[in-house]
Amino acid sequence: MNKKNLIIRDHLAVNRTALANERTFLAYVRTSIALVAGGFGLIKFIKDLTYNLLGWILVGLGIIVLIIGTIRFIKTKKSVNSIGCAKINNVTETKDESRKNLNKEK
Repeated sequence: MNKKNLIIRDHLAVNRTALANERTFLAYVRTSIALVAGGFGLIKFIKDLTYNLLGWILVGLGIIVLIIGTIRFIKTKKSVNSIGCAKINNVTETKDESRKNLNKEK
């Protein structure tokens, strides 16, 4: 899809995708924080070796989830940016004008 031929509906779809990507990233961050907090809670308040080990596993898992979420966010952001710029302010072309321009190019 060419950036020049995007109409306003397409720009809005790109914006929705970018916002969904950000929401997904925030869900990864929230999950990571919960895992790390749960792990440190087990380490701090329960002095059993099994729970201590489980706590450290949760901390490590939380860090891994954060890394995976960050990598996926960056990949998706690059993909969305390559489709079309998410700046709606630069769009002044209407749907009918876009069709006219496409017909002229043919």
